[in-house]
Amino acid sequence: MVRGPTHLSHIVGVLFAMIVGVTAAGPVHADEMTTEETRAIMTEFLNYLHSGKQEDIVKFSAFYADDVEAHYHTTGPLGKYFFGREAFMNFYLNGAEQINFEHGIKVDRYWVVVEGNIAVVRNRTRAHRYGAPFVQEYVHIYYWEDDKIVRMEGFNNAEAQKSAQDIAKRKAADKAAMNQ
Repeated sequence: MVRGPTHLSHIVGVLFAMIVGVTAAGPVHADEMTTEETRAIMTEFLNYLHSGKQEDIVKFSAFYADDVEAHYHTTGPLGKYFFGREAFMNFYLNGAEQINFEHGIKVDRYWVVVEGNIAVVRNRTRAHRYGAPFVQEYVHIYYWEDDKIVRMEGFNNAEAQKSAQDIAKRKAADKAAMNQ
């Protein structure tokens, strides 16, 4: 459970207020996908995305439109734009997975809010990276059209990533010093 205000919880609050404001005027494609349809397909998508099984990468990739646009709003190697399902999936297969999580990733799904064709997901991942504990909090916003994700925006606490990298550098330096 997250306690007390955090920088990320403030961002989540602002994002939620922005989305509620947008959806109050009506979802972008409300006549194409209802809240119930989006919630059902989002649940199926998240079950594959967070299963931790390599074979489910192919299953969740089928939910992305061929011309999906994805943007991770953060610093470091994860702060990227992706255009097209192939580029985005290459990130999952060769980018995100190369981060070297040694003992698997545990995903805590805090909540999912769905309105029309927009779904907002708040999660936390826990793992070990470069031999150090790694905890990352994030929010993803998914925009659905015709049962496909056409746009995704991700917001996370890049500080967790930087901390894990700093620990890894210190460990590597210590190991090199011991071998001299």
